[in-house]
Amino acid sequence: MSKQPITITKATAIKRILAFVYDLFLIIPLMMLVALIWLPFNNGVAIEPGNPLHPFMISTTAILTPILFYTYFWHKGGQTLGMRSWKLRIVNLAGNSLSPKQSATRAVLLILSLVLIIVGFSTAFTLNFTVQAIIPLGLALISLFGMCQTFTKRRTSLVDLLTQTRIVQLPKVEKIKK
Repeated sequence: MSKQPITITKATAIKRILAFVYDLFLIIPLMMLVALIWLPFNNGVAIEPGNPLHPFMISTTAILTPILFYTYFWHKGGQTLGMRSWKLRIVNLAGNSLSPKQSATRAVLLILSLVLIIVGFSTAFTLNFTVQAIIPLGLALISLFGMCQTFTKRRTSLVDLLTQTRIVQLPKVEKIKK
């Protein structure tokens, strides 16, 4: 019995988004745990805006936690649990696992893009989409476009291009009949 060559195809945008949504079910509780760690530093009371610890708590909870989550999973196995559910894997252009630098760079770019999208759209909404909202809205749209797969045959996002990585669809594993 001869083995057929396995063709690796790039993941579709919808599967990438769905894997990200699955990952949110892990990241959000993890962020809650990290926020909980900050309570003893404020005598067990919630840290509210205006408290000197608030910027540190927000930065570690909302920014550092997802970056570390993605860096760890992408470097160790090339998959987060959401990606595993949709049979996706992140590899470098040679098809190998990511280096720690590639994993961290990709995670930082992903979180930075998300922050720019959220801040840009919320600022534009606050400004009622007036002329003053052009710059934040423009940054949000550029970040959104950068996260999305560009309209090319290669189906790569700006983050993929900058980190020289790609997300591929793994082939279905055929079940062995007994």
